[in-house]
Amino acid sequence: MAGQLAVSAVGAVTAIGLDAPQFCAAFRAGISGIRRIAFQPPPEALLPAAPIPGRRILRPSEHAWLLNLASRAIHETLDRTDLRPETIVLLLSLPEPFRGHPAFFQNDPQEFVAVIESRLGIRFAAGSRILVDGHAAPLRALSGADALIGSGVLACLVCGVDSLLNSTDLEALLESGRLYAENQPQGIIPGEAAACVLLARADAARSSLAMIAGWGEATEQKSIMGDDYSTGEGLSLAIARAVAAAGVAEPQIAFRVSDMNGERYHAWESFMAATRFYRTHRDRFPFHLPATSVGDVGAAAGVLTLVVAAMSIARGYAPGEIACCETSSTEGWRAAAIMRPIPGAPIPPFRSRFRDT
Repeated sequence: MAGQLAVSAVGAVTAIGLDAPQFCAAFRAGISGIRRIAFQPPPEALLPAAPIPGRRILRPSEHAWLLNLASRAIHETLDRTDLRPETIVLLLSLPEPFRGHPAFFQNDPQEFVAVIESRLGIRFAAGSRILVDGHAAPLRALSGADALIGSGVLACLVCGVDSLLNSTDLEALLESGRLYAENQPQGIIPGEAAACVLLARADAARSSLAMIAGWGEATEQKSIMGDDYSTGEGLSLAIARAVAAAGVAEPQIAFRVSDMNGERYHAWESFMAATRFYRTHRDRFPFHLPATSVGDVGAAAGVLTLVVAAMSIARGYAPGEIACCETSSTEGWRAAAIMRPIPGAPIPPFRSRFRDT
């Protein structure tokens, strides 16, 4: 980790809010966007899921829905900054190739950046690219964002968009026994979302929400994609590297924000990683899980952890000053980031762009 990054603006489109203030207020209030919806096929019975209002099942040739979600979140974030898009590098996290997501990968996914630019009528800076490493991709992208900003780029827009509400993902989860069902109470509840964080140099940010003081990544050799299950070694190493890079001590971590999605394998890993790393006695250790309200949102999950941490710190309702955001990808990537306040930074006005959802 070479520097520190200021979170200058955020945006989000989720099942419980069509912009970031709505999402964060609803999540803080414990509102859930999970409901039972019929999918044909699979399965024929009602499926617990967290759809965004107005959604419909993706057809194999259709990507307009995710384009719409990404465009909304990006537009919201850009609307909260004075920077011109052509001075910002877009780093966009999309579904991993191994999933065969119906909205992508018939063509080069890199074309998605050009389609977003065309849809919004803007042009991002050179170096904008697609990320395809799953949940952890946005936090893994922090090193690249730091290098770009250090080389003269004014800001980086780290985004994620995904939907598990399609027949391809649902069939794969069902066949592997990972989908939530009556006979599988520890499975994944599929969701969808788009989320963004605008990152700038911490010492140059005029008005920011919070600061990413350090980050770290690692690989987990044991995962559900192989013959064994993770014991938390990769995630605990990523957290340790993030804490060391931020220059804080383990007892200073006041709360955690995780992409844990309710699946037993992910839960086991998270708890074992916590046991490996967090050794200080705490009477209370808050643990925020966006998936409890919006389900598993795939490639957008890592960005949502940053949005939740930044907004809670900026608005003054966080359970402490320093947060650790933790993410785990299906294929083995693990990443963590330390979020803290920016001393003396004014809080920007942050109002919802919608009266209701």
